[in-house]
Amino acid sequence: MSLKARGAVILLVVAWLLMLPGTAVFAADEATGAAVEPADLVLLNRHVVTFRAAVPGAPPALRVEAIRERAANVAKAGGPLEVTTAPLPEGTAVLVDGTLLFRILDDDVSPALGESMESVTAGAVQNLRLAIAEYREIAKAKTMLPAVGLSLLATVALLVMLWLLRRAYRWTAARLGRFVAGKTASLSHEVGRRIVGPAEVVGLAPLPLRVLAVVLAGLMSYQWAAFVLQQFPYTRPWGERLLANLLSALAKLGQDLLAVLPGLFFVALIFVAARFVTRLTKRFFNAVATGHVDLGWIDETTARPTGKLVNAVIWIFAIVAAYPYIPGSDSEAFKGIGVFMGLMLSIGASGIVNQAVSGLMLMYTRALRPGEFVQIGETEGVVESVGFLTTRVRTIRREMISIPNAVIAGNTTRNYSRLADKGGVFAATA
Repeated sequence: MSLKARGAVILLVVAWLLMLPGTAVFAADEATGAAVEPADLVLLNRHVVTFRAAVPGAPPALRVEAIRERAANVAKAGGPLEVTTAPLPEGTAVLVDGTLLFRILDDDVSPALGESMESVTAGAVQNLRLAIAEYREIAKAKTMLPAVGLSLLATVALLVMLWLLRRAYRWTAARLGRFVAGKTASLSHEVGRRIVGPAEVVGLAPLPLRVLAVVLAGLMSYQWAAFVLQQFPYTRPWGERLLANLLSALAKLGQDLLAVLPGLFFVALIFVAARFVTRLTKRFFNAVATGHVDLGWIDETTARPTGKLVNAVIWIFAIVAAYPYIPGSDSEAFKGIGVFMGLMLSIGASGIVNQAVSGLMLMYTRALRPGEFVQIGETEGVVESVGFLTTRVRTIRREMISIPNAVIAGNTTRNYSRLADKGGVFAATA
């Protein structure tokens, strides 16, 4: 800084100290206890610094307005527009070509946010230099011509890339459709074509390619918008934020994926173990049902229902064990959805639970067995199956009637086949 500039700074500081002592100002503000709203100094959409301190008759918002006017006048005046700083007893002065532009006071710094006077001053000086350079660009029409040319060139490049992407998608989707059509022609007529037809398979095959093409087109358009906005001084901060947001989002996505991999590994391990155990349980109880294994306390009728109950308990324990490792399980939204689903199930499943408990009672008390001829209320017929919710009875008119288990548990049931090996049932003839 030249000797003349230093002398100007010293005179400004001395005059300000004589007319407006900073310590008295802040003491008065603390005495009144009035809340001060922070205000951001933004020049050409570029954030320079945040003011939090108030001076007499000038809260942060009025300070920002005055500084904007001074900045515009300084930029119009021309000159080297060199940004410098000078220490003050109550903060730091920021000068442009030796002229005071604004002051960063001690109360403008927020230690709670990890700020210091040095970091705030350095950031303000850097941002102010960029803003002043952008003021110069706006003032000179010649500097805008390259920006317009680059924007038009980027627009043409985007249109060409989107056209190539569309052609590539159509070419790949057509060949993938022909490949899938050839494979679906060999599907079993009884199984594959009943579940989904060849036309549906061919139509769904390009869906992942379509999603990938849309994502790539969106990224191209996003990058084009960031590039074009960066070419013009007024919109350059927006373009920089767009690019920074994209990079930060991609970085956060990568970090989140790496963070959830161990949890997903444990979830997969728990479910693989549960699936292995349930398969063993199913095979064991199937062996009991076919008579290859004799347990005594479980017969052929109750073996399969017991196996289903055991498998249900295993899966419940697996879900409970895997729940803490599911990504997002500790979020309030996930907890709210879980509570809502539990409430809906508890309200809507009361009737189902009643039927299931009645079915278990019928199974384990062996009141009904498949193949027995029974009378339940006004229904007579052969028991086809005893399920958790309903029991199916085939009448002598070859009607299949499903009776809720709760109805069977609350009515008298006559079993005409249970005593067949002990003399049968006495029938009245007169």
